[in-house]
Amino acid sequence: MFDSPQPKDAARELLEEGDARYKDGYHQDAKSIYSQVIDRYGASTELALQEYVAIALLSKGNLSYNAERIAVMDEVINLFGAAPQMSLRRLVTSAQFAKREPSGLPGWDAAAKRRLSTMRSGSPGKTRRSYHCANSRLRHSS
Repeated sequence: MFDSPQPKDAARELLEEGDARYKDGYHQDAKSIYSQVIDRYGASTELALQEYVAIALLSKGNLSYNAERIAVMDEVINLFGAAPQMSLRRLVTSAQFAKREPSGLPGWDAAAKRRLSTMRSGSPGKTRRSYHCANSRLRHSS
């Protein structure tokens, strides 16, 4: 008999699937998968799941434009802005930065890329993962 996957494992697998769809060029499919993570686990109080929801929101925001992008980044800030955990605060900082400076536009300079790269490379726990969407956009905007 098979056990159902733990919620954090299922959320991580969905994020990985969304990242794979993004890399394959299926951006709308990736957004849909990120939305599934947000819908299923958005109300969780478990830190790992909160991190996955924040990552899904950031990834979805990176695939959005204009008002939708700002709204998604505002959601990250509103949901997790007061969180005491450093991992969530880093994700909030990423949302604040992404809200101000859309990738690929003037002002998205080398110092900003280094800052985001440094924030992404830290690994405060097992739940951290890289931001494939953001990394791909950074590479293409150079």
